[in-house]
Parts: sequence; structure tokens; C-alpha cells
Amino acid sequence: MNDLGLLYLHEDYQTGNPNRKKDAKLAKEAQKYQPKAVLELIYQARCNLFHGTKGFEERQRVLLDNMSVLIEFVTQKVLEKLKQDLRYPVAV
Repeated sequence: MNDLGLLYLHEDYQTGNPNRKKDAKLAKEAQKYQPKAVLELIYQARCNLFHGTKGFEERQRVLLDNMSVLIEFVTQKVLEKLKQDLRYPVAV
């Protein structure tokens, strides 16, 4: 997860180099609030933090802070949807 001190989410597993194109594509989709992309972003960050170097490094704080905001946003949206579904159940 370290490339000259920068964070990245995807890696080319053959070379070990960051996959910046894949990161950029994911970021672009997440900025459009595409649910799959937002969840993948959270998942990738989680994998990198827990399966990477295993120890917390100060440079990870930016990623953790942003993921906290993102998880809070997703949680609020899911709760809103659940509340709406409870008020107006879909007929089966």
C-alpha cells in the first residue's frame, strides 16, 4: 500500500505496482454514488488496512478518516431506505 508515501487501493498482483487506472475508475463510479462502487471502495480500503502491513501507520489516517465518513453516509442512506420500506411495504 506504499508507493512513495501515497495510498492506493488496487495492486497489479504480478508486478506489485499500484493499479492507478482501476483506482481512478472506482473513484469516478463512487463519486456518482453507484452503490456497488461505494461498497467496493469500503471493502478495498478494509482489505488494505487489515491484510496489508498489519500495523497502523500515520499515513493511513487520511484513508481511515475518509472511510469513516463514507461508512456513516452509507449507513444513513441504508437506514433511510429501510424506514421508507417499512412505511410503504412492497406488495408481493
